[in-house]
Amino acid sequence: MGIFNRIFGSFGGGPRIARRLTINDLSSELDKLKSGYTEFDFLGITSNGTDCIYFVQAGEKFHIEYEAMTTEQLPYIEKLKTFGEANGFETSMSSYGNKPHFASVEDAPVISIKTDSDITMTVEIARSIQNTVFCNDDTTEYDVVP
Repeated sequence: MGIFNRIFGSFGGGPRIARRLTINDLSSELDKLKSGYTEFDFLGITSNGTDCIYFVQAGEKFHIEYEAMTTEQLPYIEKLKTFGEANGFETSMSSYGNKPHFASVEDAPVISIKTDSDITMTVEIARSIQNTVFCNDDTTEYDVVP
């Protein structure tokens, strides 16, 4: 594939180059989400596919979600539930109807951490999740997804 297609995609739609950031840059992405300047009504960050957390607007505030699409991601559901409870956040389980990439008759599980946080607090909660749950640090670079 040529460089043009890798950067801009093919005319029929194609791969996109993700924006990269560190956790310190997350507030500007959340501000875009809050202002409606994103393609979807949520955004996520991931450094390796396994540590992908999503930010979802809840009115003027945010919640953080995690969807387990692979078997490697399944143990993090419980770790994130424990994180939420330890930090005084309500958690709930649901699904978006996505089929996981592992043998299951059920849809991929999603844990939602009801942080009801503003941008500043959401960044700090995301930092804490990435540090304590996924063992990332402030220098870790993330792709913005989708």
